[in-house]
Amino acid sequence: MRICPFPQTWITVFEHLATYARTHSCEPPEPPPPLVLSGWTYSNDLEKAQRWEATVDWARRNGCDGLLANLPDTEFLVSSILPGYELGTLGERTRPGGSPPFGIRSSVLIQAAWLELLQRRWLMIAPEDLATRMRPLAFVGVEFRSLLVEADVRLRPPWGTWTEINADQPSRRAFRAFRAAVNRAIAPHEVDHIEFWLPEAGGVSDMDRDGIA
Repeated sequence: MRICPFPQTWITVFEHLATYARTHSCEPPEPPPPLVLSGWTYSNDLEKAQRWEATVDWARRNGCDGLLANLPDTEFLVSSILPGYELGTLGERTRPGGSPPFGIRSSVLIQAAWLELLQRRWLMIAPEDLATRMRPLAFVGVEFRSLLVEADVRLRPPWGTWTEINADQPSRRAFRAFRAAVNRAIAPHEVDHIEFWLPEAGGVSDMDRDGIA
């Protein structure tokens, strides 16, 4: 699911809404401020989603929700993806038939908590030289046992590539150590797969429990 726009897009949207508010009678008089800069850094996905929902609600109640139309998926933080969804071209999942699974709200809250734990500890979990160039996005798949991670296709992870693990034991140990660090952070939950979303390459790779793409 879409959480909220990325900071620069959110700022632009806020400026459009604020301009509208100056020439119309709105209630409240101004739209909710965006969570950017330190607000982005020190808020979790749930808080970001709640602030964006408040912004959408403000625009709808004041008759300017058209200003939010046609925002591309690529401009949104995507997280807390639910099981039973098919992966789309932008890394977001949609469920055939359009009906959400039972317990959607509790599932989102649980996933948001897991994701926050990973984000707090990411510098200690990810390979040292890659930690700032990759980030956890969401738990996906059956029982949320896959982790979706955004990565930079131009870099090489210590296990080989983003789509394949080298056959040698050091490479396999490097990947398994990475997955083990993820699982320690979110225990007692565990992931069997780590999927890497490579925006520049336009695709997703999947590494399973045995390190096979």
